[in-house]
Amino acid sequence: FDRSYRHITKSGEELLVQIHASTVDYNGNKVRMALAHDVTKQRKEEERLRLLDSVIINAKEFVIILEAEPSHLPDRQIIYINDAFTRITGYKADEVLGETVHF
Repeated sequence: FDRSYRHITKSGEELLVQIHASTVDYNGNKVRMALAHDVTKQRKEEERLRLLDSVIINAKEFVIILEAEPSHLPDRQIIYINDAFTRITGYKADEVLGETVHF
């Protein structure tokens, strides 16, 4: 099986662990092998990113996200616009994605 569980450590700290378990053959015996991985930080980061995503999507102001480094154009490409961009400028995503801000 593959599940996430809340785990309380000996010190009282709460962790979220992902447990992967399966039955394997060990010296002719069927045994259960389990691996536990602390995913607490990963899940907190995922939640933070979901919150930021929601803020950007629902913002009243327009948001443009450009690639970090120019790829093949003389300037960085637009890789994301929110709905407010379309509402304010009239340009749709398929008209500006992949373009530079100088379109």
